[in-house]
Amino acid sequence: MSSSTLQPILNLPTFYINNLVPAFTSTTSLTISDGAARDSTGSMDIVLGSPTVLNFAVNGLNGLDVGAAANSTFYALYVIADPTGYNVSGVLASTSFTAPALPNGYGTFRLIGYWLTNGSAALISGYVSGISSARTHTYDTPLGVLSAGTATTATAVSLAASVPLIANTIVLLDAIFIPGTAGNSVLFTAGGSVATAGATLGGSVAGIAEQAQLIVISNAVAGVQTILYKNSAASGSTTASVQAFSYSV
Repeated sequence: MSSSTLQPILNLPTFYINNLVPAFTSTTSLTISDGAARDSTGSMDIVLGSPTVLNFAVNGLNGLDVGAAANSTFYALYVIADPTGYNVSGVLASTSFTAPALPNGYGTFRLIGYWLTNGSAALISGYVSGISSARTHTYDTPLGVLSAGTATTATAVSLAASVPLIANTIVLLDAIFIPGTAGNSVLFTAGGSVATAGATLGGSVAGIAEQAQLIVISNAVAGVQTILYKNSAASGSTTASVQAFSYSV
């Protein structure tokens, strides 16, 4: 009697990504979880065999591609590989959202996320969750984008200092609205939108703040991530902070 052993046939989808999730370690470093992904051209797999520290205080493999960490800047995070297999795979951070400056010996990469520095070039504490290519980045402390706004026409709010420049980004806002008159409200819509309906927060008692988390789409308008807000009356006051943003890699 003969016997045979069945072997699984793996056919991973084009541009798949498994794990490779960044985590805040310190103000100068992140840790990228082990995992694998198809590279940016869809032609080869990149495997990171163990969790790897991405150090923003060094240049080259497992650090910044060039230069020193900059103030208030978004960095794109990449996993990188040597197509010949001679050099071990690693990670890299770059201000380029399309293609990092690869170290010698490396020829392929895949975007795995984004991270922001503060005004002192320190990494801002936050948490990344999600599976496959979906990512949600939640700040430890929400980042303020609007303070006591009173506009009664659709007015742009820049999210450049809180959301990376990605088209049609889902943003979770912490919004506070104080109505001058009971029943007043504030409306949030996507940057560049002409919509008259969107995420709304109303106030039922004059002078008493109402607070809620609202989902808004942020759009790139003239190269700046933007949402719009509009109070129903000039006596209203609106304050907003970015709690989280979602994207795909």
